[in-house]
Amino acid sequence: MRIQWSPDRDCLIPYYAQTAAHIKYLIKNNLVGKDGRISERVLAEAFSVSRSTITRAFEILKDEGILLSENSRSTVISENARRLLLNDAGDWHNLAKRGRQPEYNDAIKSVLIRNTDNNTISVFKLNTEEFNPAQPFFEALKDDRIKSFAEYLPNQYIQGALPARKAAARYMEEYGIYSDPDNIITFNNWKEAFNCVANAILSPSARLLCMKSDMINNLTVTAMTGTAVEQLDYDSEGITPFALSKALDKPKRKYDILYLQPVNHIPTGITMSESRIRQLEEICRRRGILVIEADMTRDIAVNPPMPFKAVCKKEHAIYLGSLSLSCDTGLSSSWVVVPESIKYRICDVKAQLYTISSNMLDMLTYISIAGSYYQNHIKKIKAMLPRRVDKLNSILEKHLSETAKWHKERITQNLLIEFKHGIDLNKIYGNSHMHFFPGHIFPTLTKKHILINSNYLPLSKMEKMISSLKNLTAV
Repeated sequence: MRIQWSPDRDCLIPYYAQTAAHIKYLIKNNLVGKDGRISERVLAEAFSVSRSTITRAFEILKDEGILLSENSRSTVISENARRLLLNDAGDWHNLAKRGRQPEYNDAIKSVLIRNTDNNTISVFKLNTEEFNPAQPFFEALKDDRIKSFAEYLPNQYIQGALPARKAAARYMEEYGIYSDPDNIITFNNWKEAFNCVANAILSPSARLLCMKSDMINNLTVTAMTGTAVEQLDYDSEGITPFALSKALDKPKRKYDILYLQPVNHIPTGITMSESRIRQLEEICRRRGILVIEADMTRDIAVNPPMPFKAVCKKEHAIYLGSLSLSCDTGLSSSWVVVPESIKYRICDVKAQLYTISSNMLDMLTYISIAGSYYQNHIKKIKAMLPRRVDKLNSILEKHLSETAKWHKERITQNLLIEFKHGIDLNKIYGNSHMHFFPGHIFPTLTKKHILINSNYLPLSKMEKMISSLKNLTAV
């Protein structure tokens, strides 16, 4: 690199500050980093300064958002910063489109943004014919115990109101998790809980292991924290012990973390067997691997296995429980059970992100569980599931048996359909009143896949949707 520049030795401005300003000038004029990467070593030699000077200059530019740490050894120029420095400021619409998270195509955005009307078959609308997913919360609002919670409402509790944490602890005892309420932290929903945990423990020195196709790849927190993500092979029971062991045998970063969703995995619908969970637990315990267990859909699963947290023999699991998905599209409520050693770290991050759990939501969680309103709601769902699954399979056989395939045993919550041929999403969205998730927003899935959340969609409307899909996907 030929650059005729070096810091002014007589200037009162520190060398690293002069260097940062000049690097910014070079980026603005497209004189360095044309491939998006920038090297400390190369610049140190070009400017005749020490590596420590370049390192401090890079720190300034990272604070300004001009540079990003792609991993522990590589630095890249932020695309947003480059465009800003090239006098593209003010075009905020285009600037917003150049963030680190890639944009979905127009068809997918129509799912996320389109306003629904009464004719729209939507997984986002409270339009069930059989029961109301928010029913346990409506009943909780009528409970006299709501008065005893009044003292908590004017205050903010970073860890969450104690009655809600006690209710969550009692509820988890039903499936073998025994936790002190003092080690439970409440959140408004499961994504908020995961993001907070991830920001507390993920870093460029970590590697997050997860199942192929896992929706965790869609969350930006891994990119924001510089954490490498490695997807593991799976079979009908989830991540295989061989795939996990093989990944752990590779040269690794400072530490590994395993992310599991053992029940009704999104989007595959796979539920692990208890023997598989015990195999993975033994590997993680022997190798000292921390596990984040996301258990958001256990309550509506048919014969779910024991949670990973219940079988682990050491404190090496963070458990994420939730009423979020079992009460979709009602109110959301989540909590995490954490080892004592990292509880305050997660609370600290929660306070910094200002994700203070809602005291009103804590109250509804407490009364819904303490008054058994939530448990009764789940019993109704489970009583309905066998009939609903049989009927849904009949609908699919009637309309899609010749053009698509699906797992008959995995449609209790999320229905993943794979068509024999690629489907035209713009055609489907443009000619029908339907909302669902295109499969290719999930890693390893393709444009042949669609994902329908079938929790509360009435079967009459489900059949209308499937019938429309048959017509619109005909070759």
